[in-house]
Amino acid sequence: MNYFNFASGGRVIPCGGSSSVMTREMGDIVVNRVSGGRLAEIKVVARAQPAVRKAAMALRADSLAAEPGGFLGSEDELILRYRVSRPTLRQAAALVGQEQLVTVRRGAGGGYFALRPDVSGIVHMSAILLELQGARIEDMLRAIEGIRLELIALAATTADDEVLERLAAFVASDEAIAEADYDFAHFVEAERSHNQMVGEASGNVVLHLFLQIVIELVWTRRPPEDALLGPRARYLEWRSLRNRMIRAVVARNAEGARSAARRCGARVREWLDEDAKHAAARRRTHNRTRHGYRRRA
Repeated sequence: MNYFNFASGGRVIPCGGSSSVMTREMGDIVVNRVSGGRLAEIKVVARAQPAVRKAAMALRADSLAAEPGGFLGSEDELILRYRVSRPTLRQAAALVGQEQLVTVRRGAGGGYFALRPDVSGIVHMSAILLELQGARIEDMLRAIEGIRLELIALAATTADDEVLERLAAFVASDEAIAEADYDFAHFVEAERSHNQMVGEASGNVVLHLFLQIVIELVWTRRPPEDALLGPRARYLEWRSLRNRMIRAVVARNAEGARSAARRCGARVREWLDEDAKHAAARRRTHNRTRHGYRRRA
């Protein structure tokens, strides 16, 4: 049997035999071993020390129990309350601060204050993660279509009268702008507003958050000058399709709203196909031009 001795804790970890895939955690060390004793993976996992974790749990609980912006205590008061050192408290505050649950103000009138996560921050970070994982624009748009179908149906069946009145007012205000005056800025603002209202009308905060995340990523990946809906003819057509969908919600016509949402999704897929064909044609033209230049040279 083979042994690996790690300095942290001075513990000897056996790694051998014919056991199946297994993970052992020794303090900050994670060891994976597989059949035959072959070492599959050794990695160091950064973890907060027990005292820091305990203080972070207490600070998190105090923040959640307080009103947003509520005063949790001065640094000296929290050191006494949690029975920790100043460096430990500050490490704990950094951890809870990353969760957007606490903010620290220095100087006169300073201290530790309760905070609440900002949805826009969560959306932005999630969008970055999806981009790093190589999410394709096609996958994002399919996700938007599926989520929107559920949100629209929920909004048509569960929204209260006040929310439906807001949606009706949105459509009336949007359609009051003449096509000649309806630019891309109006379109973007209307898209953000209607997605927010439909999400609230659905009553499903989980689906609403997912929709915000994916839409944010689409806008990140496709800036306005290269947006799928950037061409004027497209965003004007989308405006008409979107308002038809919302009118069905206002009429509490769930099936009509779903049908309109499906049409929106289908039209986007058609535009994607058009863009892909045009891009392929441009590449072929570019390649023919380049090869022709080489032959002449």
